[in-house]
Amino acid sequence: MKIAAKLLWREFNKGELNLLIVALLIAVTSMSSVSLITNRVATALLQQAGDLIAADVLVSSTEVTPADWLKKANSNSINYTKTVQFPSVVLSDDKSHLVSIKAVSNGYPLRGELKTDTKPYTDGVVTHAIPLVGKAWVDSRLFNALQLTMGSLIDVGGIKLKVSRIISFEPDFGGNLFSTAPRLMMNINDLAATGLIVPGSRVKYKTLFAAEPQALDSFKSWLKKQLRPTDRMQGIKDARPELKTALDRADRFLGLSALVAVMLAAIAIALASSRYARRHENSSAIMRTFGARQNTILGIFSIQLAIIGFIASILGLVAGYIVHEGIIVYFSQLIPRDLPDANLFTLLPAFSAGMLLIFCFSLPALIPGY
Repeated sequence: MKIAAKLLWREFNKGELNLLIVALLIAVTSMSSVSLITNRVATALLQQAGDLIAADVLVSSTEVTPADWLKKANSNSINYTKTVQFPSVVLSDDKSHLVSIKAVSNGYPLRGELKTDTKPYTDGVVTHAIPLVGKAWVDSRLFNALQLTMGSLIDVGGIKLKVSRIISFEPDFGGNLFSTAPRLMMNINDLAATGLIVPGSRVKYKTLFAAEPQALDSFKSWLKKQLRPTDRMQGIKDARPELKTALDRADRFLGLSALVAVMLAAIAIALASSRYARRHENSSAIMRTFGARQNTILGIFSIQLAIIGFIASILGLVAGYIVHEGIIVYFSQLIPRDLPDANLFTLLPAFSAGMLLIFCFSLPALIPGY
């Protein structure tokens, strides 16, 4: 170990290792920067995809959600909320209008932002509440169509609800101006009193789930086995087919970029190691002359490679982090805003690849007599 360290220090001072270190540094920098960018952008896109369904997993059905699903979710620390959606006609004074009613429970939405205001057609402000019992939130189209004011009463089935907010944006509805019917949102506890849910009603029951990926994966596996013929489960990737396609293409493109970086780095390291080995042929011969065994010489070179690989890989990780931050700033208009924090565990493959590269492509060239 001491001999290897002394020889390495001497060679480092002479500049013998510059090319090898630079090649490995570039390799690890490229891989780590690509890994960080891929992870952060993919995570951000998945989060935005979750906003489209207001959850991580959504189960929609024409039947009421079984109670044992909710108990299982509670036992696995899975957050959940429920919505009930159906078309109906509401009245206000002498005016009527076809609407899409959504009854929501506490916690809605689990992902994304619900925005409301007191005036129609505004961007609204984010709210973490839902309509109180006896209250209704309406979108801007319904507000204008019925000529409502804040505090107006709307007949919804057998009850009257007071308008308290105007919906500006729903994560799983989006305030789509081209949808058939405007939205009315109410508390799910008011639903039974309306008397609108009867046999034959066109009702869609939705149960939204959200949790950390590991807990959610286990729950999804269990839930798939419980689905009834009328149930349909959606995840953040298959909720919007076009988004899934974009994510898959982005994964393939960035993965290919990382692969090209690894291949170029491997070639550079092999060339640098071959040059380094030619310069040390005499040193290896002298050590053999003085009785050093091939395993001893190989051990010295292996220790040197391990030290070089560790130092260069660490520096490459630091450089990769800096480079990926620079790329994100430079292309800030082309990538999602408010990217999540970098997951440093994504750097482990880059570090491992750096160590693997230097041993696989350097050690054969340094073996005496190779």
